[in-house]
Amino acid sequence: MLYTKQKNWAATVLLQNKIFMRLFIYVSIILIMAVSFVLVNAGDAFPFTIPFCLVPIVIAGYRHGVVWAYLISAVLTAFCIGLTKSGLEFMPMIMSVVSFNIAPLIVMRFNKIFNDYKNECKEKINKAQEEYQELFAQDNQTKEFNSQLERDVLDMARLYE
Repeated sequence: MLYTKQKNWAATVLLQNKIFMRLFIYVSIILIMAVSFVLVNAGDAFPFTIPFCLVPIVIAGYRHGVVWAYLISAVLTAFCIGLTKSGLEFMPMIMSVVSFNIAPLIVMRFNKIFNDYKNECKEKINKAQEEYQELFAQDNQTKEFNSQLERDVLDMARLYE
């Protein structure tokens, strides 16, 4: 019963994390698109490149860890701040810097959820293997017991012959 409660609690937490991540992704996409359209209408097309700049940050965070993601984020942030001298307006620069610095945190959170899920699956597999070994041992004991009973019955039958 305790295992069932823990399992239900873990499933609830996992579902809440999934819902939170989906909600965060949807809100982020809508926010970036809305701000991009507003800025493009003002004559600035740079915000459309922000999602493409986030790709290397996400890949670095997923493949190499948060340190590499923040390193790439720092380079892109410096590049974005440097673009203000060549005509980039303040609002797109702020939006870019915030996006570049939040992306590694999102990747880190996703990796944590993913690793927790992998560990949970490994634990379930190990538990299933242990249960299989126990059942296999019980099956062998039952077969051995049945064999002994058969031998005993045959011995009794031979006595009465």
